[in-house]
Amino acid sequence: MSLRELVPLADLLAQLAGGYEEALRWTHSIRSHGINALRNYGVADDYAVMVRRHAAQCGLLCLDDGSEVSATRLSELQVLLDALSAARPPIETPVVKPPLVFTLPADVAKLVPPSRRLDLLVEDVIACSSQELHIGGPFWNETGCALLGEILAPAVELRGVSVSFYTSGLGDNRRSLLDLVKRCAELGDARLFRWTGGRPSLMHAKFVISDRSRGYFGSANLTSLGLATHFEIGLELDANQAAALTSLCDALRSACHFVPASLDSGEPIGIPATLKLPGRPPQPALLAGYRSISTGRVARVRYMPDGSVPNESSPSAEVPESWIVG
Repeated sequence: MSLRELVPLADLLAQLAGGYEEALRWTHSIRSHGINALRNYGVADDYAVMVRRHAAQCGLLCLDDGSEVSATRLSELQVLLDALSAARPPIETPVVKPPLVFTLPADVAKLVPPSRRLDLLVEDVIACSSQELHIGGPFWNETGCALLGEILAPAVELRGVSVSFYTSGLGDNRRSLLDLVKRCAELGDARLFRWTGGRPSLMHAKFVISDRSRGYFGSANLTSLGLATHFEIGLELDANQAAALTSLCDALRSACHFVPASLDSGEPIGIPATLKLPGRPPQPALLAGYRSISTGRVARVRYMPDGSVPNESSPSAEVPESWIVG
C-alpha cells in the first residue's frame, strides 16, 4: 500500500485533534497502546468506529481489536502527518454533539450500549456534581425516588451539594417525592419548588442539571418506569445548554411561576411580598402565584389578618394583582 491510502485517516485524525500537528502527537500514544489509545482523547462512539474503519482499510491495524498496529504503516502515517502539517492550513475542530440516550424495556435493553443508557447518564450527572443540582419532573414514584436517593445522599451529605427540586401537581405519589426531598434536607440543603403557572399550564419538562454546566434533558420522568421500562429518549446537555436551562428556572422563580413548597404537605408556600389591603397599611405576605382571569390576573397570597409575618400555615386568599406592591 502507498501513502495515498493513509490520507483519509490522516485527515480524520486531524479533524478530531484540531490539526495535523496534534494528530501527530496522538500517533505516539497509538504506537504504545494501539488504536484504542484514542479513547483518552475523547474519541468514542461513532467517531471511534470511523477511525477503526479507516485504520483497517489503510493497513494500519494488525489485530481486529485495535490493540496492535503495524509499526511500518504507523511510521508512514507519521511522515504523512508531518508533511501535511506544513503544507495544509489548520483544520477547524468539528463540533462534537453528544449522542442521544435511551431507556428500553428489559427484553431489548441490549440494543443500547451502556454509553447510550439514559439512567446511567442521570446517575453520572448527579454523581459528578460538586455545588448544586436542579432536578425537575411532573411525575414521581416510590422506586424512582429510592434510586435517586441513593445517588443524592453522598452528593448532599459528603460534597455539600444543594438540591432544588421542581415539580407540578404531586398527584398520587406526593409522599414519595416529599420523603425524598425531606431526606436530602436532613442531610444538607434541599428545597422543593411547585409550578404555579395556572391551569391549564403544566410543568412537563424532565431534567437534571449539575453545577449549571452539564445535564440530562429528555422525555423520561425520573421514575422506575422512565428510567428502566418505557421507551424514552434523552440528551446530554452541554455547558451552554445547562446554564441556559438553570437560568430559566431562576427567572421562573423570580416571576413566581415556581414557588417554594412545604415539605410536609407539598403545597406552595410562596415568596416574601408586600400586600396592600384597602384602608390598611402595607403588610408582609407570601406570594404563591397568579391566576389569569378575564380582566387580568389575581394573586394567590398567604397573610395574617393582624398584619404579622405569615408562614406556611397562614390562611390564603386570592386578591387583585394590584394589591401586591413593591
